[in-house]
Amino acid sequence: AFEAFGTTVQDPLRNQQVRAGLLPATDANAIANSSYTTGAPNPNLGNETADTYNLGFQWTPSGALEGASIGADVWRFEVSNRVLPLIPRAALNPEIDKFNSVVGDKSNYILNDTQPLDSRGPDGNIVACDPDALASQYGVDSEERLNCVVNPEAYVVDGIQRSLYDVNGGLTTIVLPAVNAGNIEVQGIDLSLGYTWSTDFGNFRLSADYTHIDEYLVKDVPGLELGLQETGRFDAAGVDGEQNIVREVPDNRANLSLSWNKDNHRLTVFNRHTGSFEVLGHADYIANPNTRQVNIDYARAKVASYNTWDVQYNYTHDWDNASWGSSVFTLGIIDATDADIPLYRRASFNASVFDARGRRWYARLLWQF
Repeated sequence: AFEAFGTTVQDPLRNQQVRAGLLPATDANAIANSSYTTGAPNPNLGNETADTYNLGFQWTPSGALEGASIGADVWRFEVSNRVLPLIPRAALNPEIDKFNSVVGDKSNYILNDTQPLDSRGPDGNIVACDPDALASQYGVDSEERLNCVVNPEAYVVDGIQRSLYDVNGGLTTIVLPAVNAGNIEVQGIDLSLGYTWSTDFGNFRLSADYTHIDEYLVKDVPGLELGLQETGRFDAAGVDGEQNIVREVPDNRANLSLSWNKDNHRLTVFNRHTGSFEVLGHADYIANPNTRQVNIDYARAKVASYNTWDVQYNYTHDWDNASWGSSVFTLGIIDATDADIPLYRRASFNASVFDARGRRWYARLLWQF
């Protein structure tokens, strides 16, 4: 089962005109609805399969270039029947199908504003209504006709829980079982450069590694017909993904290191670079009339690139008593400059990409017998 989280889904049944049978239950008439989600096991879950392709080289020249190393790998993965949690929008489909099967039956209609317990009829029950009679008396576009909706109890299905007695069609919980859904195609390139040299002061090595993800295509996933975050985009490379279907995918990452060693001492400095990536929901966020201006001022269309510096020192000690072996003492700093995490909204950052713990010291002892 997958983890629980909060989500926002485009829900046709959130639209009261849809629940009143005045508009069809389609994505074009959907309104954003928030819900908690929970995972669920699936005894019929099958295996996912993958084809991998890789072409690369490693060159370590001699002569004038001795000490250098150059490598490159071009790679591609094609994953089929990917094991994923069901997309929230796809989880709504059985409920929408059942709604469509009962919306034409006029005996299923009730007055929407009589759902709350303190607004019931004289007998304590929800009040039934005739949509055609109300349309004839008040007009099809009237508030009275809009108030006549399909009884939510007529389209209850497993896995979808709506707020009890809610006049707005609010969601409470969506159950998302693990399913074999869709195909993922990922391709990119890895580059590596290194150079080692020796001096009277010790041995040095400078190295760099770079990864570029050219494509992270998510295809044929039920419920994802509108694209990642319903933007029409299916390539996750360089964007912030879609909940736990595909997490944030910075399309550029790099590591740079400089190390020195002499006798029993070794010192290494690392730079770790994470490239920027797009926030797919930015336009909708700032266009939302409920978003406060102070939050709009903080919102960013892209998450900025990020760099951290790490330092590690090692000392190897050989004990006089050979039976004691040797010990490696390590002292290091992670994120030595205490770099600021890039925010994409006020007090919001991408926790699956960035570690917000800041500067950390550590010490380690490895004793080998």
